[in-house]
Amino acid sequence: MSSSDCIRVSDLRVECIIGVDGWERRLKQEVYVDVMLYGELSGAGESDDLTRTGDYRALCEAIVVEMSGSNHLLLEAFAEHVAGIGLASHELVERVRVRVRKPRALSGFGTASVEVEIERASASA
Repeated sequence: MSSSDCIRVSDLRVECIIGVDGWERRLKQEVYVDVMLYGELSGAGESDDLTRTGDYRALCEAIVVEMSGSNHLLLEAFAEHVAGIGLASHELVERVRVRVRKPRALSGFGTASVEVEIERASASA
C-alpha cells in the first residue's frame, strides 16, 4: 500500500551542463529541482528519530554533488537521474516525484522556462 506521507524539497539549485545547443554544452546553467519522497513517516513522527525518515539534507547534498557533474542533453534524463537518487536515499521511500525547471531554456523567447515532471516507484512498492 502506497503512503501519501511526503517529504518535499523545493527549488534546490544545481549548476550543470545541460542542453543540446553548442553554448549549452560549454556553460554551466542553473536548474531548479523539486523532489517529493513518498513513504510512511509516522514512525519518524512518533519517535523523533532521524534514522526512521529520509534525511533531506543528505538528499540535497547527494543531488547537488552528483548532478553538478552531470552532462545531460535532456531535462528528462536529468529528472530520471534525480529520481534514482531519491529512490535510493532511504528504504522508506516508496515513490518519488521530481520536477526539474530550466530558466531561460528557450533562446529567443525572453525568460521562458521549461519544466519536466516525472514520478517513479521503488521496485518493492
